Amino acid sequence: MKNLDQGLIDTWIVACLQGRMACPPATLYQVIAADPGLRGALMAGTIGDLVGGQRSISCHGCRAQISALADWEQTDTLAAWRTYGASVGHLMICADCAEIYAQVRQLMEIDTSLPLIPKSGVSRYPARLQVERSTLTLFSSAISTMAQAHRGSDQPIYTAEPQILADQTLPDGTIARVFLTPSHPDMWRLTVTTTPPRQGMMEVAFAQDRFQIEFNGEGVATLEMLPAQLVLSPSGPSLSIHF
Repeated sequence: MKNLDQGLIDTWIVACLQGRMACPPATLYQVIAADPGLRGALMAGTIGDLVGGQRSISCHGCRAQISALADWEQTDTLAAWRTYGASVGHLMICADCAEIYAQVRQLMEIDTSLPLIPKSGVSRYPARLQVERSTLTLFSSAISTMAQAHRGSDQPIYTAEPQILADQTLPDGTIARVFLTPSHPDMWRLTVTTTPPRQGMMEVAFAQDRFQIEFNGEGVATLEMLPAQLVLSPSGPSLSIHF
C-alpha cells in the first residue's frame, strides 16, 4: 500500500468508533483488510451493527457494487453501508477488492476536477459515435469464445490484446476507433484513437452511466476502469461516445 494518509485514516476511525459516520478515506479498506486487530475493533462498534449480520458475498459480487458504493458514500455513508453492507464487510477482509475500491475512488477524485456532466442527460459534445447494444452483444460473444480458448493457458483472458469495437468517421472527417480490453475480470479498458488527433475532452455514456476522459497529445483517450457489466449485460443500453 502506498501514499496512505494515516492521519486521515486515524481521524476517520476515531469518529467511527464514536458513532460518527463519514465518507471513508480511499485506502481505508486496504488498511482494515491488512489489520485483523483493527477490523475486530471496528466490527465491535457501529460498523459491526451495520455489516456484521450481512450475508457473505463473492469477489465478483462485491466488485459489481464497488462503483455504486463509492459514489453513495460521498453523500450518505450510513445509507450506503446499510444497502451495500455485504460488500463493505467483504472489502474489510479482501485485499484485492480493497485495492480495486481505492483505484475507483482515485478515478472519482480525478473526475471531480473535470467539468460536470449536465444533469439533463444531454451531452455538451456535438459529435457522436454510437455502438448499438446488438453490436456489444456480438462483441461479448467473441470475448467469451476467446475466454474459452484461453482455458488452460498460463495467461488469463483479461491480459488479452485490445479488441476493436468500432471504426467510424465523424462528421468533421475525423476517423475514430474504439478498442476494448478485458484488462480485469470486472473492469475493462476502453481506448479511443482519433486521426487526425483530437484534443480536449470526450464523453463515454451508457445511458446514465457517463464518464469524461481527456485526450492525450496523440489523440488517444483511455478509460482505465470501465465496469465490465456495462459491456456484457445483454439488456443494457447502447454505448455513445461524444466528442
